[in-house]
Amino acid sequence: MALEDGKLVFDVLDRRVTQHGLARIPLSVDYTPDSLSALLSAAAHYYWYLNRTKGRRQIANRVEIEFMEVERVINWIRDTVQVVRRPCGGDLTGNDGVIRVAPVAPTA
Repeated sequence: MALEDGKLVFDVLDRRVTQHGLARIPLSVDYTPDSLSALLSAAAHYYWYLNRTKGRRQIANRVEIEFMEVERVINWIRDTVQVVRRPCGGDLTGNDGVIRVAPVAPTA
């Protein structure tokens, strides 16, 4: 924890996280007793989820998760228009297990 420009911040030192470029929990609060409690609570939740283990391995070994870009498509069903999303392109997960998403320019 550090005090920076009058705000409390929580720096991440865990290599599992810093190797992906995250060096600080994205929460800064004013330096008060209540905010100190909020920051410590946020840090505790963060590390609880970081260290959480999967439950039943036999289920985890049968589930495959892919991250894909999707496109909106108009679908007609009996005179009813539905907008659905369907995958376009391949899995965005790299060989290192990191998902890289390129920014999209806003549309007019």
